[in-house]
Amino acid sequence: MRETSRLVAVMMVACLPLLGGCGGNTSEPAVSGTVQFDGAPLAYGTIHFEPETSGQANAATTIEEGRFALPTGHGLVPGSYKVSVKSGSPPVHETDPDKAMALASQPAPPEKIAPKYNTATELRAEIKTGTSTPLNFEVFSK
Repeated sequence: MRETSRLVAVMMVACLPLLGGCGGNTSEPAVSGTVQFDGAPLAYGTIHFEPETSGQANAATTIEEGRFALPTGHGLVPGSYKVSVKSGSPPVHETDPDKAMALASQPAPPEKIAPKYNTATELRAEIKTGTSTPLNFEVFSK
């Protein structure tokens, strides 16, 4: 009996590292916010966070109806980031494969947002330790 209890205890300790495997990295806080384009919510686009310190990972997500979110454990450790915002079109939700291919092969629409918010970004964000970091950005066409 005592040998069985010891074996169970050893197995429980051995399995502890496996318990945290699917929850994401909790040192990467949730980040969410809004993007206003020329005074209105950006209908659809992408937001990209590039760390200003080398050795950290980039992270990006979509913007829909002016809102974006990166949940806890999905890419942003506390620190300073360059932020770029690009406009875009919503994803194609066509069930007919031929129509979907035709839509997907169309050229991308021209970028509506001025370069100082994407290719030559001036936007910055500071991600802080904690459970949530709300960020709000205002970008313009000129």
